[in-house]
Amino acid sequence: MKKTLAAFIIIFVVLSSGCIEEKETTPSTSSTTSTGSMTTSSSGGITFPEDASPFGNLSLDLKAPDCAFGWFKVTVVMTNVGNNTVLLLKPISMITLHFKLYDENGSELEYRGPAPTYLPLKDQDVAVLKAGDSLEKTFTLNTQFWTTENGTYTLLVLYDTRDVKAETSKPVWRGRLEAEANVTFGECSHN
Repeated sequence: MKKTLAAFIIIFVVLSSGCIEEKETTPSTSSTTSTGSMTTSSSGGITFPEDASPFGNLSLDLKAPDCAFGWFKVTVVMTNVGNNTVLLLKPISMITLHFKLYDENGSELEYRGPAPTYLPLKDQDVAVLKAGDSLEKTFTLNTQFWTTENGTYTLLVLYDTRDVKAETSKPVWRGRLEAEANVTFGECSHN
């Protein structure tokens, strides 16, 4: 009885908190030296480089399993492919980052998973990406977030900050990026 109750509580906490955001790696720098002075924002403690800008070129990549059954992990990687240091809102499930699923006919399935509602975003929700840097974050999803049958689906991840409320001390990158991967839902064979 205690094990069943404990399992129920864990599942309830996971579902009520939204997609599990398990791992966020700090931006990796392609160069070994770091120069430039820093300035402290009005939020008290968060620092941004003076050359940081809300403008720049970013790319989005998605790493997803070929096959999934139940809970599965996906990783999004945002990379600064431009020459400027860019300030961007971190990928946050159902706020700046949305997961969409399409069937073999291209029809979007209705998302029925949890959705957090904490807004507006603040300075602690901002990442600094220097030219060539990447930000990687892993999320845990469940095939039951959509009504699915066994088959192959297209998982689309959409990073969209155009209308996200943010009260940050510096302007942040605004735009839309997307990436996709094919995932087969059903019993997965382990070779």
